[in-house]
Amino acid sequence: KMMGKGGKSYGVDHIPELVKWSKQNISKHHKELLEDGSIEIIVGDGRKGLPNKGPFDIIHVGGASEVIPPPLLEQLAVGGKMMIPIGPQGGSQVLSIITKESDGKIVNTGILEVRYAPLTDRKKQWPQQVDYGQRLS
Repeated sequence: KMMGKGGKSYGVDHIPELVKWSKQNISKHHKELLEDGSIEIIVGDGRKGLPNKGPFDIIHVGGASEVIPPPLLEQLAVGGKMMIPIGPQGGSQVLSIITKESDGKIVNTGILEVRYAPLTDRKKQWPQQVDYGQRLS
């Protein structure tokens, strides 16, 4: 509803069980958003973004990265904004707003210091397969 009529929102996670859980949670109160395609939750590597779906006006990154992933910068629309925690795992991180200006210039505005889990891959985040099927079904 926040994105307005005709808006589209994507969620990306590399853990299929979390994608399933997200869809179930959205379905509890806003099933129509999944059914009409306003929200799409996808299994994938968020560091790579969704090159076939962009460019995006807004990108929210939910894990810290030491650098801004280049594919996400490429997929950010001119005039678009990205919110991303930047900094080392376990170290000082800054929640930043990245803006792509009309001339393609990237502006990084630090907002506040934070501590986020790292933006990583499935193997590092979830080295052992855990069956949460009972909880998710």
